[in-house]
Amino acid sequence: MIKNDLDQTDELVRDLFDEWSMVSKAYADDPLGSDVGYTADEIKRIEFRKKLDTFSNMVSTFYNAGFSEYVDEYNKMMADADEMIQLANFIDAELKTSEIGNYLSEYLVLDSASIIYDISFDPEKDI
Repeated sequence: MIKNDLDQTDELVRDLFDEWSMVSKAYADDPLGSDVGYTADEIKRIEFRKKLDTFSNMVSTFYNAGFSEYVDEYNKMMADADEMIQLANFIDAELKTSEIGNYLSEYLVLDSASIIYDISFDPEKDI
């Protein structure tokens, strides 16, 4: 316990319990774990990678010829976000994922007649 600081000690214990709960849930969901094991940072990395995968899937699904002039900037932002995630810079990674989402909202136009939507059957999800 931190000398004469019961509130700070309580906050530290709560933070540790939250992290333990998050790691325990991750192990329960996937007992094999990741290559480095589950830590709070690794779980955050997994969540951010899921966000980046969602963006990537959206861009590859909506074939929009008008987006081709914006692809280089999009790729740079994705690389920057990936680097931030690798370095566990989660505050900047959160800002970068928001920036990518806004960028795609602005430049990946989804109401153009020239867009071809890739419709395919996913047997695992039965969609």
